[in-house]
Amino acid sequence: MSRIAGVKYLGIAPIKKQGEKETYETPIELKQFVSFSATKNYSETSWYSNDQTEETFNAIVDEDIEIVLGHLSGDLRAKLSGATYDEKGVMTEKSDDEQAEFGLIVVLSQLPKGTLNKAYYRVKLKVESTEGETKTDSINDSTVTLSGKAIPNSEGIICRTIDSTDTTADATVVSNWTKAVYVPSA
Repeated sequence: MSRIAGVKYLGIAPIKKQGEKETYETPIELKQFVSFSATKNYSETSWYSNDQTEETFNAIVDEDIEIVLGHLSGDLRAKLSGATYDEKGVMTEKSDDEQAEFGLIVVLSQLPKGTLNKAYYRVKLKVESTEGETKTDSINDSTVTLSGKAIPNSEGIICRTIDSTDTTADATVVSNWTKAVYVPSA
């Protein structure tokens, strides 16, 4: 059995069209990533009959996403926040900026071999904070933390996952994972 051993690829693909079905632009790789984490959020429900619990179940509502990067360019920061970014490299943030939605592609490394590939279909990410520290005898690096949520798309799908070490995993699907947000053919 393989174990997750790191992050191999992160990419965001702007959603072109909202409506009956989402379509995605070509993914933009997020470089200098440090870490990725996703935590599922559940809605717990119980059904009752004859004054007793008949059945209980959990349904996935969304997933909390956190990405830590070593650097985030100004144009990508603007894309994520919905801010404007001009030809002189100036980002302008306004109170009425509308945050953009993306497809998120994640490839996690596994040991001794293989990858765990995930595609999230509607994700909004925000830059949590920017910080710096005075240079002293040692230099401390500052990271950029992106956080957000993955929510269901128009078909109710939050995420699809394929494990390259699974004997039924389609090699073509695995090899093309970073080229586009995975949408199964009809």
